[in-house]
Amino acid sequence: MEPDIEDIINGFNRHLLNQGQTGLTDSQRAVLAACLLDPRCKYKDMAARNGYTANSLRDAGSKLFGLVQAVLGRRVKKTTCGQVVRDWYEREIALEQDPLFGREADLQRLLDAFNVEGRRLLCLSGPPRIGKTYLVSRLCQQLQTVETFEAPIWCHASTLPTLDDLYQQVINHLGLAHASDGLTATAGLMHLLETRKLLLVIEKTEVLHQPEALGGRFKPESTGYERWLRILLDRHNWRSCVLLVCRVPPQCLCTSHDMLFHHPLRGVTARAAIALLQQRGLRDYPSPQLSQLAQFCGYSPGVLMAAAHKILTLGDRSLAEFLRYPLAVADADDQLWQEAWEDLTEVERQLLGWLLLYPDVAIRWQSDALNPPGQGARSWRPIIQSLKTRGLIDTDAAGVHFIQTQWLCHVAQHYLSKRLAVALHNEDIQLLGNHPLVLPQAPFWRRRRQWQYVLYPLADHLAEIHRQSWTIQYRKDKLNAMLAKSRAHPHQSRPYTVGNLLNMAVALQVPLADLQVQGLTISHADLGVAAPQGMNLTDCSIEHTVLPLPLHGALAAAMAPDGQTVAIGDQAGRLLCWQRRGQGFELYRFAQLPREDHAPSVAKLAFGGADMVAIISGHHVYRWWLGDAQSQPIPVMTVTAPVTSLTCCRDDYVAVGLQDGGIVLWSELTDQTLELRRHAGRVQELVANPEPYSDQLVSRGYGDRILVWNLRDPESDPWEIRPERYIFFGLTWQYSQPVAAAYVGRDWLLRWADGTTQPLPSQRQITLLQFSPNGDHLATRNTEAIEIRAMASLNRSIAINDKGLINAIALSNDGQWLLTLGAKRPNQPHTVRIWDVNAQQICWELTAHPPRADPEVDIQLVGCQGLTAPEQAYWRSYNAVL
Repeated sequence: MEPDIEDIINGFNRHLLNQGQTGLTDSQRAVLAACLLDPRCKYKDMAARNGYTANSLRDAGSKLFGLVQAVLGRRVKKTTCGQVVRDWYEREIALEQDPLFGREADLQRLLDAFNVEGRRLLCLSGPPRIGKTYLVSRLCQQLQTVETFEAPIWCHASTLPTLDDLYQQVINHLGLAHASDGLTATAGLMHLLETRKLLLVIEKTEVLHQPEALGGRFKPESTGYERWLRILLDRHNWRSCVLLVCRVPPQCLCTSHDMLFHHPLRGVTARAAIALLQQRGLRDYPSPQLSQLAQFCGYSPGVLMAAAHKILTLGDRSLAEFLRYPLAVADADDQLWQEAWEDLTEVERQLLGWLLLYPDVAIRWQSDALNPPGQGARSWRPIIQSLKTRGLIDTDAAGVHFIQTQWLCHVAQHYLSKRLAVALHNEDIQLLGNHPLVLPQAPFWRRRRQWQYVLYPLADHLAEIHRQSWTIQYRKDKLNAMLAKSRAHPHQSRPYTVGNLLNMAVALQVPLADLQVQGLTISHADLGVAAPQGMNLTDCSIEHTVLPLPLHGALAAAMAPDGQTVAIGDQAGRLLCWQRRGQGFELYRFAQLPREDHAPSVAKLAFGGADMVAIISGHHVYRWWLGDAQSQPIPVMTVTAPVTSLTCCRDDYVAVGLQDGGIVLWSELTDQTLELRRHAGRVQELVANPEPYSDQLVSRGYGDRILVWNLRDPESDPWEIRPERYIFFGLTWQYSQPVAAAYVGRDWLLRWADGTTQPLPSQRQITLLQFSPNGDHLATRNTEAIEIRAMASLNRSIAINDKGLINAIALSNDGQWLLTLGAKRPNQPHTVRIWDVNAQQICWELTAHPPRADPEVDIQLVGCQGLTAPEQAYWRSYNAVL
């Protein structure tokens, strides 16, 4: 239930009085009430309702915002004041009503440090929204029950930059008329701590530190705090308790001492996180979804509460939409993230930028994956330690460093994108050389995150800076100016600068043909979706870069049985093969089918083992051996009817099924063709027995008639399996026995050649079905998703949510890799995807380019270094000038 506005105002007024501040005036109450009701309310509207003038309310609002900052430590304005005060009030109510939500051990450890070990200086650190203030409030309550402490004195360092300011606030709170005669702030504070039993809480001490220095070093004006803290550690006779609450502890407290206890706060348990989410209004969501949300938020209580608030605000879009982009709905708590980002040094932001490239926790500092210029692993250690101390990054048992939460990844991407827009507007090339914006060889899902949340938002951020940024000319001029600076001042430009500028150009829809990049070094440019027409890379040096490789029209695709190689052909007869390298794919082979009177469109592809591809183009059948880099497709036979199905038995033979019911085979051993003609209509499917030394073939033809062939004796009659009441949908082999997926009535099942059956779990209509080449796994597409099952455990499945219009699917032998071919939406070019089934993520994607309506413009690659042999062959086929 929403708290009453009058209760919130009264509670905040009591808090002001407890902190030694003046209470709220009637006009300040009126402003706060209006902010709680409607953050967008104007002062003239408030005046009309309350009988004040707009100017008097504006003055009252300014003083109110100062009071909020003084006691809550948050800079606010009219649009955020109400939410900040409301959140504070809800947390205060939670202190009285809610359990500790998994913080019992943390609270007990702090109590033991004070009561048992005699520590008097307690430092509680952790990232924003981890629950530091909540825990300190409960700690103060507990300490007051076991010790006769006076009421806690809450101080916010953001309003107390010097020790004199702190001393003045303490004596004001205690009602002392003035400081003790002749005592400095240090001596005065020590006198009070030694003669009285005070609970002194100082929050947000990180604002006292130098922003450009690591490790919590104090600013010059705040060094009095450091001297005072060192004196506290040297004295053992003071009776009070000092609690420092901060994101990063002062450097002078990063030591062991019998008077000091430093407790870094981390996330709560998964069980406690789920309980907190349910208590905050998400009871209707199942536990697995809440568990996913808790992990997304890093098990941080404050972040979990903010997430629950945002999810309830999203309404119908709810939890899934929040996980996709948690910053879609603005919230007062977002200011905490902004403050945390602004507190970072430039080199810390650089490190976070690198870690954004590896959000799946896959980077070790000992590897070559992260090696920025001039920054060896040793020089990164203090930066790593600083970010770990802030609670922004963490390290797993294997020594892998990663950003603490997925939500924090979104925050880092958001502010990186805004800084890039400012750098582009100011033509500043320094920032662009800190790290790549994309890793072109990384899995597609990882690259897509960077494009979606860093590069594509650039246009919106530029529009906030300068309205002219909407024009392509403005963007082109800015990019070319920065490229010119990079060329003229190479000492300022770093290896990633030009590649990052090209990535930004693609995101801002600036044609590559309009950019002056000749003679520059291009590193880490992800240009796969860019239009190459007119691109001029004369005398460029290319490294770790993916250039556009346009394919046109309907695509044909196939995946090798081991899932390591994918082959694609287009309507112009271009054939490209990519092979897995690490976690990504790189272009491995290229070939061009011979052009006769017209472009030889590629209709079908099939792998025979890992190194042989069979190709159908019109009535021609080709065989392409991938083991030789110089190899080209060789025609092996010409058929008389349209080809409707294609299969290979390892690299021994190629079999094609025809529209007229015929089956034609080409043998590698004899280099001859053999025709089998038994089906009355089109051959819908051909599957070779994958067992070694097997010469069996099963075919499904018109009317779902299945024939099993012995190719050692092709003249013998095939074994026939009649459909009877079954509708067959797909074929495979298991232990040299054909297996068919069948549909009968409303049920799906698997039927073996000996007549045994097994139900196939499926609650929805199946539209596509494909077995892995070895028959060990099965992929089915229904109206909701693609489900992957092992034949040995059909009741368990992994769902792949590919929402595209899928025409064909293929599955690797181990069930780990799934290929899909189709279009993202109607009337759009074909897209080929390779999915990592276990991770349920797209690891590689290629989309055909739309047909060109304008004449081709030459692509200039003269003197371009770094192109691989397949890339050079491809560009020659595209009439590029090499």
